[in-house]
Amino acid sequence: MLTFCPPSRTSRLVDWHFTPLAAPLLVGAALMAAVAAVAVRRESGRGGRTVALLALAVAVYDLGYAGELGSAAVADVRFWLKLQYLGVVLVPGLVLVVALSYVGRRHFLSPLSLAGLFSIPATTLLLAFSNDAHELVWRSLRVEHTTFTRTFFEAGPWYWVHTPTPSWCCCWRWACWCRPSCAPAA
Repeated sequence: MLTFCPPSRTSRLVDWHFTPLAAPLLVGAALMAAVAAVAVRRESGRGGRTVALLALAVAVYDLGYAGELGSAAVADVRFWLKLQYLGVVLVPGLVLVVALSYVGRRHFLSPLSLAGLFSIPATTLLLAFSNDAHELVWRSLRVEHTTFTRTFFEAGPWYWVHTPTPSWCCCWRWACWCRPSCAPAA
């Protein structure tokens, strides 16, 4: 069963406590939401919609991380982790798509290549949302409270499958920007 909401209605945000570490994340989430709104309005440039999706994914991640830092209960931390994964899984692939769009190489972005690029992230998202049933992404979740909530977990098997994806996308992005054959098209 896929669950996204906290287990009880009383724990939604009742146990959330402001921490100064959450402030920059909340500001960052608001700024990224504004960038997404501007990108949608000015989408005539290369990759405008993709930039908007990227900014929105970063905003969701920032919001989820701020929520995690201020949560008091493990159930609430689980909720915020799941929200974070909406952004975490999309950012690396979207950065690569933006880079290819920017350098004028959109022809590399066929439906088949996009499906391949986002297959592991999509699987990761499904597994993160259903993690309580199988613990393939993280297990033994626990929190420690200081001035903020520190989350500890043991990485599950799928965590190690998903983890190389950002590095792979980063390498391809730099290769595209640095290779003369990938220079921006005239």
